Amino acid sequence: MSQLLSELAKWAPKEKRKQSLDFRSERRNMLLLNATSVTLFNNLNQAICVGTHSIEHQKQFLIFNVW
Repeated sequence: MSQLLSELAKWAPKEKRKQSLDFRSERRNMLLLNATSVTLFNNLNQAICVGTHSIEHQKQFLIFNVW
């Protein structure tokens, strides 16, 4: 058991040093994160709209074939 704990201790992450906060870099990171989130949301929204549009055409096509 102690051997297992010593092996785990080797892989455990070391404690990070405390550093002063750089609010400029934090703000820049948040802006980049927000821009990425907006881009991903727009891409998802566009994909949903395209998918819905194609499904609507499939419904019309299927109804046309059934009749």
